[in-house]
Amino acid sequence: MIAAACAGFVCVPAGSARIAAQAEGCPAAAGHGWQLAPAPAGLTAGDRGGWEATAPILAEDPLNPNQLYASVDGTGVQRSLDGGCTWRTVFQLSDIRSTDPTSPYAVTATEYQIMGVMTPRGTTAADAKTLYALAEMSATDSATFYSTPILVAVSHDGGSTWTVPSPSATSELPVGAPECAYFGMSWLVPAPSAPDTAYFACDNSYYGVHDGQLHDSGGAFYVTHDAGATWAVQSTTMPYINYNGGRGPQFDVDRFDSRVVYGATPATVAGKLGTAFITSTDAGAHWQTRSGGPSWDQVTLGLTTMRSSPATPTHLAAYYRNNVCYSLDAGRTTTCWKPPMLGQSLGLPTAATWSPDGTRLFVIVAYDLDTGTTYCGEPRVGVLTVKGHKWRLLPDVPSLAKTSNGSEIGRFITDPKADHPLMLAQPCTRTSNASWTLGAAPVDLTRFTGRW
Repeated sequence: MIAAACAGFVCVPAGSARIAAQAEGCPAAAGHGWQLAPAPAGLTAGDRGGWEATAPILAEDPLNPNQLYASVDGTGVQRSLDGGCTWRTVFQLSDIRSTDPTSPYAVTATEYQIMGVMTPRGTTAADAKTLYALAEMSATDSATFYSTPILVAVSHDGGSTWTVPSPSATSELPVGAPECAYFGMSWLVPAPSAPDTAYFACDNSYYGVHDGQLHDSGGAFYVTHDAGATWAVQSTTMPYINYNGGRGPQFDVDRFDSRVVYGATPATVAGKLGTAFITSTDAGAHWQTRSGGPSWDQVTLGLTTMRSSPATPTHLAAYYRNNVCYSLDAGRTTTCWKPPMLGQSLGLPTAATWSPDGTRLFVIVAYDLDTGTTYCGEPRVGVLTVKGHKWRLLPDVPSLAKTSNGSEIGRFITDPKADHPLMLAQPCTRTSNASWTLGAAPVDLTRFTGRW
């Protein structure tokens, strides 16, 4: 069904092509609290070869863990209503040309690639129905980067119908939408409690008139309050975040206040290079550096936040290549935890999320990790009780248990209650020369359904 009100938008109907067959007994219990379902054909556990290379192309309905979304090859969005057992294409970039030939994206839509699929991680019906797809154009010309406008597709009915806003040009935004020159090095995060509000950041030279001054340098932080129909520049001086991609979100929006945004940035802590939490209370217009922790590596791989009620402070946790740093008071104080070693191998956190009460962190730690080509290793999933830093391992992920060797885990997401963390996992095999090769088995949607 095509959305009825389409003024200023490209309206795109949902497709119906089935891309995966129903599997008998799917999703299937794999034992020890794990559940498996087939990932849509072509979806990978990661982007291969790099710490900061996992785009957020897997999402779920925040109120219904059986409703999942993915972008397999960047040309469209697929949806599952049964926990990943079957998938159907519900949006394709190529549809824009036929549904609205006057759109500024009509001619170039097929040159874009979807870099992220996101839902607001809130608990309202509006959060559950809202879905964003962020697309960017691969903008390289003889190794010279040039800016192109981002394309944002939005659904307000859980992916059944879509609109592609066409923002009007202004002096602040000469092409209407934010521009980004660094393919895949950007983030879009919708706000819980205000799902039409979304923030966008890209490490890109900003050109336009902001606060009455012409800017032609630095990056910018952007906001939309109408699901991409119009955009505004909030700041041209946002502290550095990891624009190289990360393994998870690089900033997040407060669960109850859509004007409060959190992030993490490199900083000098106690005379050592480390990391610090940053906060904006005015929708990204101004930023304050809060506390931090020393670390030999200041590159943030991901950020997770939790706030149980408007009366309680936000819990923050950022994971890096050697530790997890967290704050129980919205960044005012910070504590860091280093995973235990496995033999001679360092434990490298690659994902984390808070428990609903904020007393524990669900953490994936990789050992003997190949960061060059496969991103395979020996992952361990465990629970960190923040008081006393008590570390408890959970049963091995099924892909590792089946192969008794290794696996690649990526695309980690979780619902707002953190009840059932979900990730993609693919078996790996260690070869005779101590390197890793990806296994021939398909990628699994791997969900932990046990109590943690």
